[in-house]
Amino acid sequence: MHKTLNVRDETIAFHYRIDPGAEYNYHPHRHDTFYEIYYLVQGDCTFVMENIRFALPADSLVLIPFNTTHAIVSNGPEPVERYSIHFNPRAIPAEHRFDLLRPFHENKYDRTFYFSEISNSRLAECFSSLDDLDNLPEDIQNLYCDVILESILIHILTFNRVDNIIPPSYSTVTSRIVDHINSHITEKLTLDNIAAALYMNKDYLNREFKKNFGISIKEYVLYHRVRLAQDILHKNPVHDVDSLTAVAMETGFQSYSTFYRAFKKVLGYSPSDDIK
Repeated sequence: MHKTLNVRDETIAFHYRIDPGAEYNYHPHRHDTFYEIYYLVQGDCTFVMENIRFALPADSLVLIPFNTTHAIVSNGPEPVERYSIHFNPRAIPAEHRFDLLRPFHENKYDRTFYFSEISNSRLAECFSSLDDLDNLPEDIQNLYCDVILESILIHILTFNRVDNIIPPSYSTVTSRIVDHINSHITEKLTLDNIAAALYMNKDYLNREFKKNFGISIKEYVLYHRVRLAQDILHKNPVHDVDSLTAVAMETGFQSYSTFYRAFKKVLGYSPSDDIK
């Protein structure tokens, strides 16, 4: 059974679906304009996110950031029942966007982007309330969509603060790389100078890093510079391009155009949208 609960102006889409486990196999794909919340109600699946594989048991939730390759495969014949929510970041008011999208980004490379035992939280009630959409007058369905999406994102923020998450797990070499990058994130960081600082072969270093994270060191550096810039913009709002350029320089970017492209690729909207 596949039920599209609501699609609003191509900014929010709610889906509910049950498939036989033997037929459930979503090949690697990415959403170029949407974030996704995936709640597996029942089933036994393997989830792949940018080459990282992990077991996804029933009653688990996954946060899939904007423009992130992922795939889902059932491990057996048990039915796969799930909800999924796809939403454009612009569906969230600018003043709330930073906080409500934070769990998608601050956890992505710490392996804490999925959570278990959802039925013990208020999140399960939020998903169940989606079943009421069809019974509502059309003129208030869009408002209801906004409320449900923000409620789910708020509960994820709360759920994110408990211990019911998957701890990070990667090699000692990768830990050293991450520590070095985080300590020098605003400085010039190239594969050559990182390898020199850690006394490692650069090809081995990049290969080991990508094996653990599914992305290159360069992509990881850009990602965390964007997150640092977003933190600065949230704490000290600016109102013009010159000020945005200063933030770009402060966070290690060599030009505003490079900063703009990286920001939009990582978050799905432009840096100027964060200051409105």
